[in-house]
Amino acid sequence: MASSGKIKSYTFEHGAYALPLYHSLKYSANPVCGFLMGRIEGNNAVVFERAVPFSHTHALSPTLKMACHCAETLCAGGEKSLEILGLYVANDIIQKTESLHPLHRNIYERLVQNNPASSVWIIDASRLEQEEIFAYRGYTAPQRAGDLQPINESAMKTKGPVCLMESTRKMEYLAVQDFDDHLHDPEKDWTNKELVEKLAMVSA
Repeated sequence: MASSGKIKSYTFEHGAYALPLYHSLKYSANPVCGFLMGRIEGNNAVVFERAVPFSHTHALSPTLKMACHCAETLCAGGEKSLEILGLYVANDIIQKTESLHPLHRNIYERLVQNNPASSVWIIDASRLEQEEIFAYRGYTAPQRAGDLQPINESAMKTKGPVCLMESTRKMEYLAVQDFDDHLHDPEKDWTNKELVEKLAMVSA
């Protein structure tokens, strides 16, 4: 199992890049977080293939455990065997200090315990309208999840457009459903199957 220190590149499929941004835009007044699912190619390249929006509230531990279990089941149930390799967060004032909210830090610590190659990605709202600028700031925890080390931007790649202004103007982000939404209304699809398929067509 690779450690975060050995990972040389992080590539986002378009859906894995765009869905967290949509999540952060839909609930722009709330702290949001979710999981990034993917695979490790060789021993030094992470490819994020899918994102799972988890919460737009400060979720309780039982809800977190349920969401993790459902995400892991989703990983194992697809055509490709994926694993949870990252956490994304947005809209939390504490992120401006390059730290994590205690809840998000606890989630990330669990991910690192399960896979040392796990990373955490903070969505930088100030970058969303800038063309050719990656909207995430990535971090790893070589020692422990409380000590975040920045990922060099040269190691970050995406297989689709980094600027989603056209999609934003069309308010496509309103289609996102997270696990919180699903708990309030079980008919809401937290896997975002239709939206994931639509985003996959952009980079096809």
